[in-house]
Amino acid sequence: RGDTINNSRLLAPNSKLSSIIKSKGHSKNSTISGNLGLDFDYNIDTNTLVNLWLWTSVTQDKSTHANRTERTEYLFSPGRYFYNEEVRSNSLLADVAYGVMLEKKLDTMGGMLFVDYTGTLTRNRSIARDIRIFDNLTNLDFDRQRTTLNPSQWHGITADIALPYNEDGEVDLGIMADFSPERKEVSETNNGLTDSLRSYSYTNGTYELSFYAGAEHHFGHFTLGASLSADNVWYRLQYPNADSSNVQKHYLTFSPTVHASYSTESMHNFTFSYTHYITPPTATQLTRFTVYGYDSYSMGNPDLSKGYTDNLELGWERYFDHLGSIGINAWYNSMRNQTGTLTDVAYCDHFRRIVAFSQPFNIGTARQGGLGLNATLRPADFMNIRFYAN
Repeated sequence: RGDTINNSRLLAPNSKLSSIIKSKGHSKNSTISGNLGLDFDYNIDTNTLVNLWLWTSVTQDKSTHANRTERTEYLFSPGRYFYNEEVRSNSLLADVAYGVMLEKKLDTMGGMLFVDYTGTLTRNRSIARDIRIFDNLTNLDFDRQRTTLNPSQWHGITADIALPYNEDGEVDLGIMADFSPERKEVSETNNGLTDSLRSYSYTNGTYELSFYAGAEHHFGHFTLGASLSADNVWYRLQYPNADSSNVQKHYLTFSPTVHASYSTESMHNFTFSYTHYITPPTATQLTRFTVYGYDSYSMGNPDLSKGYTDNLELGWERYFDHLGSIGINAWYNSMRNQTGTLTDVAYCDHFRRIVAFSQPFNIGTARQGGLGLNATLRPADFMNIRFYAN
């Protein structure tokens, strides 16, 4: 339960005051959930392990929000509007996740074969009712009901093989593939009549295929490793009767990683790692389809480009016999062309006034860095005390 107060001012693009909205209300929410999991391990022989698992969960969420609103328009349809609003929602989310994993030792030098399949089935259904009653303008009253059905799946398989070429090094090869089909249906009525502007549906399929290769070699106390991943993603987003909003896109990106470590006989350990990531936008961020609310709207942006992230980490740790350790780690993260959602205002022909709208954009560069200190004390063999500062 809780009380809410919202005050907002909308300015036109020429900075003139367009509207003022003041709202007071209260809300309550209740959630019931439960889950069940099973896990089964079977050793076929001393070198082969099979793991089977299953996880299910169900969550029901109910909420009610009631508020009193005063909206004053200055530029379009000038006047003051008072209304009471009540929003009730009821959602049910059920999902099942399952998987099977095979792990097999190939030789005594550390060769390993790993194969894993994971699947999820999710069904999300929600019903929302929004009743708005104006003090004087009864022609603006509405009683809206929105039903949303959003079933989705995810299926992924990973195969990895580690092959030592001698006692000082190994190569690692792998492939990852996944498929995630999704369907969404939104049906909305206004005073019992279908609202075609806010009712829509789509089907979305995302296909991913990645290949990676890596190697690691020990040069005495020094270890050097590197890997490269080639990642493919295909989008197939389709809106019936809205072909201009469909998205069919393919991205190919490469992610290199380098890591190194050095240890001394006096128990100093130094580490270094660097990774370069490329993140493409999602299909729903790229679509031209417009989703209308009651006082706002949102749309995608087909001109979005990929985002880039560089991550660097350095570390040092010193171990002491029977005492513990102390360490320092530093990290630096640089993100460019990241996708974020910006909110602005614009005149909308449908609302016949200036309202808020949101759209994803590539929003520039962000840099973050940090330094952490840690210490571990071992006053006894059965006790560790750790300290952190960052």
